[in-house]
Amino acid sequence: SHQAVAWQYHARTKDALQKFKNEGYYLIGFETTAKSTPLEKSFPQQKTILLFGNERFGLNPDELDLCDEVRQIDMFGTKNSLNAAVCASLAIYEWKRQWNLHT
Repeated sequence: SHQAVAWQYHARTKDALQKFKNEGYYLIGFETTAKSTPLEKSFPQQKTILLFGNERFGLNPDELDLCDEVRQIDMFGTKNSLNAAVCASLAIYEWKRQWNLHT
């Protein structure tokens, strides 16, 4: 699929995020923090990047600092995080669901 989708390489995630912010993208990180808001909060109707961290360590503090907001997916039980692919699937589904309601 890398031949069908435009992509760029950046040695540092922080540099890529700063570039996208400068281009007007709204950055939403997914992480469990004291300031996280629920997944279901309304997504902005603008160019948006959803950022998911490493399954073990999550997002780096400098990546979180560049995010316009941080959201979390509430869970039940003893664990407080999901597999990154599962998290991305749920977040993208909710983003798309909300987008369809507005279009």
